[in-house]
Amino acid sequence: MNKYSNSSYNASNIQAYDEGNDNLWYDTQTEEGNYWHDWANNNDTNDQNHDGIVDWPYLIAGSAGAKDYYPLKNPTVVSEISVDILWVFIILSVFILEVTQRDKTKLST
Repeated sequence: MNKYSNSSYNASNIQAYDEGNDNLWYDTQTEEGNYWHDWANNNDTNDQNHDGIVDWPYLIAGSAGAKDYYPLKNPTVVSEISVDILWVFIILSVFILEVTQRDKTKLST
């Protein structure tokens, strides 16, 4: 959950702040932004076309006047198993390289 947020939007609970120039709070290629718990409100009235994007931009506090034009209706969950699989692959690769190198050394002596 975002900092100090609950299911109701409250402008005094600042979730992000932007005083810069040309900062983007969404991905222009995938047209996906961030999940703002208080903005999504987890109901279909904020996503009437059911595309997973809240139908109104999320206003970012600060002098830049920035907005997240594609706020997500639901949080994105990143599976840790994918990271675990990556580590297993790295460890196995290092092990295989070590065994191969050791075998080459034995053959050359």
